[in-house]
Amino acid sequence: MAAPLEDVLNDFQVLADLQNHPDTFRFKGGVSLVVTTEHEHPYVVIHEDGDGVRRVEGTNLTVSGLMIRVLDSLADSINFTYILVRPPAGELSEVSANGTATGMLGQLCRHEADLALWPFWITEDRHRAIDFTISISQIRNAIVSANDRGVVSPWSFVTLLTPGVWMWLAGVMALTWFVITLVRKDDEKRSCLSQAGDTLLQVVGVLLQQGLTMRLRNAHEKLIMGAWLMTTSILAWSFAENILSIFLVRIVQRPFLNLQDLGVHSSVGVILPPDPALVSFLEDRLGKSFLARTEQHEFSEYHQLLDTVVRDREHVMIMSLDLADQLMADMFTRTGNCDFYKSKEDFFVRNTAMAVPKGSPLLPAINARHLDLIEVWKTTLSRHTVSSENQQPHYEFLIWCYQKPAVWILSSKL
Repeated sequence: MAAPLEDVLNDFQVLADLQNHPDTFRFKGGVSLVVTTEHEHPYVVIHEDGDGVRRVEGTNLTVSGLMIRVLDSLADSINFTYILVRPPAGELSEVSANGTATGMLGQLCRHEADLALWPFWITEDRHRAIDFTISISQIRNAIVSANDRGVVSPWSFVTLLTPGVWMWLAGVMALTWFVITLVRKDDEKRSCLSQAGDTLLQVVGVLLQQGLTMRLRNAHEKLIMGAWLMTTSILAWSFAENILSIFLVRIVQRPFLNLQDLGVHSSVGVILPPDPALVSFLEDRLGKSFLARTEQHEFSEYHQLLDTVVRDREHVMIMSLDLADQLMADMFTRTGNCDFYKSKEDFFVRNTAMAVPKGSPLLPAINARHLDLIEVWKTTLSRHTVSSENQQPHYEFLIWCYQKPAVWILSSKL
């Protein structure tokens, strides 16, 4: 049976080898580490249905994820086995200003665990209480929102002119009809209502570019109708140049390209992970009033939220780039459409690392292998994003959705 790490490190020769040759060190006998971890998709994923690759000690839960592969690679390199445990229920992994540690960090401080497997970011308070390995990845956050669906309305031509121009045009047309009716003397045998109706048809016909068939008999009629003809011709030429583009070409609207856009579009809700540091960052950048629009949800809920409130363009989501790529690729695999996009700007960048108790002799051996661990991380990440059964759809997602044009040529019928 493998001995606990604490007992093995009591051997002076083992400790000396760790300190003098950390890059080549390997445990010669069986050594077992206690590794504490918690769910953080996609880095550490805890399964209740047994789909994971490692079992959590004393439970029926299993674990998989990107960092499990990194831990397995580290275990093979240094030659140890490990037992997975979880922190006390409900405890966040934090270190307060007075040095009190909770969650996984508390387990390290109390020497209940030898390693904490989680994408920790380094803060001053945490650094005083525990030690961190060299960073193996960066977490960058971005905004994920729904793409413009490209639906063409048969009433799109109305938007070519502003409401003010439409009202002005209606007013000028009514005035032209009224004045022409007053000054025109056509046939005394016809009623005024009949003559007014014919004049209205002529005025509307000019607006619709149908030409003028009525005979203009005096200078007043020619002047008024000439002004109306010139006005409608200028508007018609401008209108005709743009009407086809409304139906054949559509500019894809992507309003959330950077963090400042969240402040501009104040009617849209924002979904966040339960991350106090991220909330504090957003409060500093966008103000306290911004937090009233936010909702905090666990990552396990993100897939459903993305397919409902985000797809309906009622909310946007903030998440890591890795998780955003995975969720959007999964949606593309299911629908075959590029329904979502990421903001061009990423923000709240944090270097992530594993954690060990303060002064742990194991830290130099882990850090000496950080380049190998980074390579394992990158390889695992690419395999995690592009699974074997969905490789072609995910490849198409990366090629098509990331190079999606800002302008579409529409071929669907109205």
